[in-house]
Amino acid sequence: MTMTNICAGSVAFNTEPISKINEFINKNIDPRLFIAAYYAPKHLSDSAPEYVFWCAVTNVYGLFRDCAHFIDRGDHYSLLQVMSRDGLISEADLTRIARHISLICDLRSIFCHNISDQFSADNYQFQKFISFLQNDLGLAPAPKDLPYRIDLEEKDWRTALSYICAKTDSCLSLLEKGIVQICTKPNRTDIIDNWLTGIALWYENHGSLIYRTAHDYYSFKGLRNGRRAGNRKKCVTTWLKNYQSVWRKQYLSEMKLMNEPALPLETTWRILQKANPVVY
Repeated sequence: MTMTNICAGSVAFNTEPISKINEFINKNIDPRLFIAAYYAPKHLSDSAPEYVFWCAVTNVYGLFRDCAHFIDRGDHYSLLQVMSRDGLISEADLTRIARHISLICDLRSIFCHNISDQFSADNYQFQKFISFLQNDLGLAPAPKDLPYRIDLEEKDWRTALSYICAKTDSCLSLLEKGIVQICTKPNRTDIIDNWLTGIALWYENHGSLIYRTAHDYYSFKGLRNGRRAGNRKKCVTTWLKNYQSVWRKQYLSEMKLMNEPALPLETTWRILQKANPVVY
């Protein structure tokens, strides 16, 4: 079975499932809401199955953490908790989704960070990977000579890849099923408000997102005013240090005024435009 046959249609490499859910939400539930923002997975290549497996892990991490962290933030307003409280998703399915996201985060850390045999915490995390291969896939991985490397046959990496794609698609389907049910809920307005609050809390606590948006805003304002970029990084950092505590709490109130998807960049720009920071 080729890599394309295994995962070309999976959300691990395909944006279409996200686009369809976002479109349904916008048309049938609330134009401000979405399931994920700006999802842009790395493309599916003909590389070795081991590489494609790690690429899939990285993409799914990006989906659930970079594009939709409000789904599983672990607080009262995380989408999983909101859906569970209103009977839109079972406790068992909530646990399945949360465990899969946790697995993806662990696997991504192993691949994207320096994992050293000098740290017991790194060894603990790597053992989660071993447990996944043994318990979920029934494989018998053999460690390589290098620390924290695994020697699997190509067919085993294909099995692991297929599992990640199928499990991710299944989790997304469970979320979609619950989202569709919102349309018939008598307390639909409360669900929408809680969902919107969860997104706002994600924005408020996402320092990197705030910085990147402010950087874009400074670039736009500077060019429009005929000014050179200057030390834009210093300008943005100084301004955020002095003023972000005031306007970063304005996300929810600003989102409630919108009649379009309250995506990170669009929402933050609206707030910045009203704050009208000085551009040096």
